[in-house]
Amino acid sequence: MPTIRLQDDPDRSLQWLVWDEQPQLALQTGDATGLALVLTWQVNAGRLSCADAAALLGVTPRTVQERCATYATTANSADLVDRRHFNPGQQTAYRMAAHRPALVAQWVRNLVADQPTSGRRLAAQLGGAVDDRTVDRHLTELGLRAAEATGLRAELQALVAQREQTAYQAGIAQAPLAGTGAPPLAAAGWTQQVSAQATAALGTAHLARNGAYASLQALIGERTGDWALWHALLTLLLVTGGAPLNWLRHLDWATLVGLLGGRVGPSLSHLRAWLTATTARARQTIPIRRSTGQVETLTRLQDYQEQAVAERVQRGLGQALAIRLDCYVNAVFRKENVTRAWHGTRHWAFKAFRRNVAQDAATGLPVTAPLSASDVKPLVVLQQVRAIINGGLDRVRPGVQLRLVIADRWWSVRAVIHAAGQDGFQLLCWARSVKSTVTALAALAEDDPRWQPISQGSPDPPSGPAGTAGVGYRLETELPIYGLEPAVRVIVDWDGQPGSPKRARLAVGLPASELSAAAASAQLRDRQHIEILLKLLLRRLDWSHFGGGPARIEPADAPPLTAEARQRIEKHRQQVRTRQRHAQETLTAVAAELAQLTAPEHPAQTGVLGLRQRDLQSLVKRLAGQVQRAATTLAHLAARLGEGSPPPPVPAPRAELDLTQESLLTQLKLDVFTAQETLVQEFIAVGLQPVLRAEATRQATARQQADKRSQSQQHPGEPLCRDAECLFQIKVANLEHETIRKSLLTQGGRLLWHTEKRLLLSVAHRFADRRLQAAYERYCVFLNQLLIQVPMDDGPPWRLLFTYEEPGADARFK
Repeated sequence: MPTIRLQDDPDRSLQWLVWDEQPQLALQTGDATGLALVLTWQVNAGRLSCADAAALLGVTPRTVQERCATYATTANSADLVDRRHFNPGQQTAYRMAAHRPALVAQWVRNLVADQPTSGRRLAAQLGGAVDDRTVDRHLTELGLRAAEATGLRAELQALVAQREQTAYQAGIAQAPLAGTGAPPLAAAGWTQQVSAQATAALGTAHLARNGAYASLQALIGERTGDWALWHALLTLLLVTGGAPLNWLRHLDWATLVGLLGGRVGPSLSHLRAWLTATTARARQTIPIRRSTGQVETLTRLQDYQEQAVAERVQRGLGQALAIRLDCYVNAVFRKENVTRAWHGTRHWAFKAFRRNVAQDAATGLPVTAPLSASDVKPLVVLQQVRAIINGGLDRVRPGVQLRLVIADRWWSVRAVIHAAGQDGFQLLCWARSVKSTVTALAALAEDDPRWQPISQGSPDPPSGPAGTAGVGYRLETELPIYGLEPAVRVIVDWDGQPGSPKRARLAVGLPASELSAAAASAQLRDRQHIEILLKLLLRRLDWSHFGGGPARIEPADAPPLTAEARQRIEKHRQQVRTRQRHAQETLTAVAAELAQLTAPEHPAQTGVLGLRQRDLQSLVKRLAGQVQRAATTLAHLAARLGEGSPPPPVPAPRAELDLTQESLLTQLKLDVFTAQETLVQEFIAVGLQPVLRAEATRQATARQQADKRSQSQQHPGEPLCRDAECLFQIKVANLEHETIRKSLLTQGGRLLWHTEKRLLLSVAHRFADRRLQAAYERYCVFLNQLLIQVPMDDGPPWRLLFTYEEPGADARFK
């Protein structure tokens, strides 16, 4: 008998069958079934003994004899398959030719109907003629599984949507989906709201596309029955512009029934009770696993805020790598003794809390806006914002963290600068005019050769703490401010006048090789965009209103003094003494001038201060009150330290606001604001700009042909602009975004919904402006090509579709 053995070829993952030292056949490594078939054929042909075949296969000679007997009886290689791995039903794969057409046809029908195409489902649909694993194997061999994995299902759904779109654009009748090629829908299945703000659904579409509903999943979890209330609350904030919940008393939910898919919204009492329960659940803690493998314990509120950041980053609404940070002191009017805060512009203290807004420096859209108490420290605010943003970035970009924070002077304190150096993030902010900074800046020589002139063409230094002329000098150096080691990089601006104050920007962790002095100045100059964002949020979403929440009363008993508390009281007493001394010195000077002004022999009506007698008397009264209040405060602090004779006063009970509910409403309002912004930006880019470009081209051609010239007094007879691109840029620059936003969100029309098919159709009336009408027609085509789905209730999501009525001849330009 010939010698036979197996030889491995690891480079190509093959196993050669070597016959008389000659490689005869290559098999895939591990193909035991193929090797068994080959050796069985050789034994049956008498070219190999049963013992040699059994040794190569690792079985007994009896097994080889049984296989040879089976093959000699049936003459069918399928019967030689190892039954330990293949059952009799799967052996039909070798006789599958008759079932393949039905299998492929059923697979295509499932794809078109957007149904599962699993092997078990297809085997059941074929009546059990074949096994599920046989179905999967043949679909893989035919390449159908690979086609499905590369997006064939999405392509088929897009094709179906394109066929439906033709009917939507043709106008809306009693059966809106007639003629789409889809199964006919009875007219009775559609419900219609004749008069509604139809285009408000555009905001809902952008809420879904921007991830507002997806981020709510982190807060809702596995609960049922909440999606309808969340959708109703988002719709309410979208339509009313973030109005207080008390407005529900005057709101007719029937006007919003179309946007809610035919449901009536909740009452005020029901909504408040639900928000109270949701707030209690948002305070619960849950474990979160980070990309590093660590498990952290967070509240559901922070989990929701981090997920909202992750959705924004994932959908391209921001990068969250560089942010502008600012705080808004939000006043509250409560009976409780809530902590007071100094307002930035009104110069008095009132009960308040802080809204800490982070704006993405790349897109200008808000990233997050956590809330905190009014007496919070800058470092705590920064840590809170960084924790939320870094947690959101970790969910979409593991290992990436917030890199640059651009802030105002409130954050230029020792604790924040030290934390920036320790934690490795970058900080760019204005420097405070405190003793440490003023002393360091005074040490800079005005004849230092490192001063670089700022030319007239560079509009820098910008409007800073004390806006001056745009021409001056700039110096980049390192100063040991606040006693920190190492020294901090400082960019100093000076107007060039001897003795003039110098303004400093702190660039912590920002080397000159990464960000030059001019670029750092430009970055800080652009910080005014967050001021504009705050004004927009206040005007559109009524941020000055407090959405509600209980106040926790702290115990009135004074806690025992610790060493740290005693140190804080000593520092406070020193500050009060300094304010009392300054007030007393000013009072002495004002009182002397008042006495001189009231003397009979004094002929002038004003003194050195330029104030009249009545103003001086009012100033004396106010300064005397400041001195008296400082003395009372010093007595109380001394008694608190045990140094005074009178007993320490009993402190009034203080209250701490529960900001959980307001934090939820703030995040929802941020989503509403982002939806409005992205709606206007996308509408202009997709719908309005092509219309304006075509109009500019026609206008430029008409001017060229008619040789039109200017009739103005400044440029009489000059040829008008005939460059189409120049005219287009002028038209885009003159667009009023706020007017477009109001028109898009308040245009009337009809709303139709189909509960069974879960379709919501917006039919807008024609716009008065022809350009807006033409742009809206283009925009409807764009939106209907997208699969916009909104979870309006606990069932499958609804699909939003948009169309318009036939434009009328009375449409005109505005």
